[in-house]
Amino acid sequence: MAFAPACGCARGVGQHLNEELSGDGAAVRAELMLAIQTGVWLMRRVPGRPALTEGVPEEFADRIRSLRQVLA
Repeated sequence: MAFAPACGCARGVGQHLNEELSGDGAAVRAELMLAIQTGVWLMRRVPGRPALTEGVPEEFADRIRSLRQVLA
């Protein structure tokens, strides 16, 4: 799963997530997923948080995938 950048293209990612989900609160769950992904992307690049910049991207993807399953 790619990290969504904090820009206009994130709207497309949010729409894609929203289309994947169904049921009550699908839009809210999609926005929460997008917020988590964007937050990780932002914290890796702007302040350069060591735990995030030195970590293994696949590990982040696995953890975000787990969060996504909870929110889905």
